[in-house]
Amino acid sequence: SDALTIFEAVSSTSRGNLTLYDSTAVAAGVGGQVVFGGKYSGSTYTEWAGIQGAKDNATDGNYGGQLEFRTRAHGGALSTKMTLDSSGKVGIGTTPNTNLDLHIDGSNDRLGIGPFSAGFSITNTHIPYVGGSGATIGGNATGTTIGNWGGYVAFFAGNNGTSETERMRIDASGKVGIGTTTPGNYRLYLDSTGILGLAIDSNVPGSAAYLDLINNGDRSEEHTSEL
Repeated sequence: SDALTIFEAVSSTSRGNLTLYDSTAVAAGVGGQVVFGGKYSGSTYTEWAGIQGAKDNATDGNYGGQLEFRTRAHGGALSTKMTLDSSGKVGIGTTPNTNLDLHIDGSNDRLGIGPFSAGFSITNTHIPYVGGSGATIGGNATGTTIGNWGGYVAFFAGNNGTSETERMRIDASGKVGIGTTTPGNYRLYLDSTGILGLAIDSNVPGSAAYLDLINNGDRSEEHTSEL
């Protein structure tokens, strides 16, 4: 059975079954904390994780607070790895950014959205754009071989309530396809079932738009078409 069980009605959203207060003087970062630990060597105990409800400011009379999640590495002390601040913003490896709902910072800044297959290859992962409707950006794997990190980025968009369709792709070699998923050997490949056009517009008075065709970086073989 559980070592401790508490039964009590919760009277309001600001009252809980268990309340932990910190008696430290008013300051930023003070607040009740729950620490988790156990035996790590023989009969010796230590702590390895904790959750703290901390005051997020040093102002007397201001009770804005945040939730901090702490872990420790062997040989180190408990330190905050993730923070949920008073405005609902989340920081992982850093304090939350006022301009971002989720801010991730670290030596390997990666956000993976599943599903994941063997070897951590990522398949059909989409990050919804603003509001999660109308457009998405997908980071997709080209295979599921362990150790193969090949992949491409696909941009999807819908049109007037229609389902989202892939409109542009950047493949593993950096080639771009617009209207096609297979740019082939072309650095930029445009394809369309309807009228296809490429617009180059110069808004500088007295200047003309132009297109340069250069062979292997040799400007002596440059072909310029003024538009």
